[in-house]
Amino acid sequence: MGVHLSNIRTQGQKLALAKDEIDLGYMVGPFEHSEFHSVVLKSDPLWVMMPPGHPLGSKSEIRPVDLKGIDIILENMFEWETYRRRLDDLFNSSGVSLKIALETSNTIATVGLVAAGTGVSILPKSFAGFFGSGVEMRPISNPDFLVQHILVWRNSNRTKILRNFVEVAKSIYPR
Repeated sequence: MGVHLSNIRTQGQKLALAKDEIDLGYMVGPFEHSEFHSVVLKSDPLWVMMPPGHPLGSKSEIRPVDLKGIDIILENMFEWETYRRRLDDLFNSSGVSLKIALETSNTIATVGLVAAGTGVSILPKSFAGFFGSGVEMRPISNPDFLVQHILVWRNSNRTKILRNFVEVAKSIYPR
């Protein structure tokens, strides 16, 4: 017995947990269900990624309304459904409908398109610093604009390896 890590999108993890195919999921939250326990490891503010010289780059913070009518590049709904729905909820609650110009299958493609000047994207702050000088990032000024990184497991799963994994993960992300 040991730890095996797989890259599974959030919705796929929820299904795999329900079918007892995996013991633990690390996903975008929130997730609430009476048969599962979850713990928030991190709440990550959302930032806008843009090419150097973009008009939004003159601002130190971006308001949600500043993105109205701007071409947005996001990862597709199949791979990033939970994240995309979170963005839709946040922007709709601010009265802004995002203008999705392009969808990609992965973050690297999104960064490349942003760096090429085809639009801007919205990513968690934890992504900042991974992309080099080809893009700039600015925070979204609304404190509600964040995503949760969570661990989820069945209430009935009390194995030592799972408990240890959760404790180590919590120690990496102190509150």
